[in-house]
Amino acid sequence: MGDVRDLVKGQDANEQVSVKVMRRSGLLALAMAADLGAVLREVSPEQLRDVAQLIAETTRGNGCVFICGNGGSGATANVFATSLLQLPARIGLSAPGAGVRAVSLNGNMAAVTGAAELSGYHTIFSTQLRALGRAGDLLIAISGSGNSPNVVEAVLVAKQIGIKTVGLLGMGGGRVRILVDLPVVVRSHNMEQIENVHTILIHAIVRWLAAHHRWLF
Repeated sequence: MGDVRDLVKGQDANEQVSVKVMRRSGLLALAMAADLGAVLREVSPEQLRDVAQLIAETTRGNGCVFICGNGGSGATANVFATSLLQLPARIGLSAPGAGVRAVSLNGNMAAVTGAAELSGYHTIFSTQLRALGRAGDLLIAISGSGNSPNVVEAVLVAKQIGIKTVGLLGMGGGRVRILVDLPVVVRSHNMEQIENVHTILIHAIVRWLAAHHRWLF
């Protein structure tokens, strides 16, 4: 019986710990949500409109929208490119050529790892951009710090080619803020929140484009 009682006591203790952890997690989630709302309110709607308009101008000129990011921002780049590619289906357009030519420079792992092996990790985006980019295209560089060497290198190469540049940034914007044509800087030094906000912003931009699709085609 003693063993059974000890087991029951142990289970009760574990359940109490679990409840405390869940409560603390819930409080943390609420705090993060409140902070997220505060950070989002600092974002300029006009800047998001300007980004959307640059995408529209690039598309009307038959240009390509390149997107890149380092680390977690690379996943955001993939999501952004995919959302832009799916835009015609979202607004019910099926005519040939009706779409945004969007490419995530994070998407081709052979190109990424090949450039890293031959020229160094800092060239994984710029190598692709040199081959694929043309004047009149657009590069959207996503970086929480604004100082990722591979993102900085991509922006520098884009400017050499004549590609317009946008930065979705945080932590003051770093070096990229100074280099790009249009910086959008999230006012936070918390990387997780910056990435959260970037994800919301890219979906907001795509929704703006969907609502103003006559600007695109």
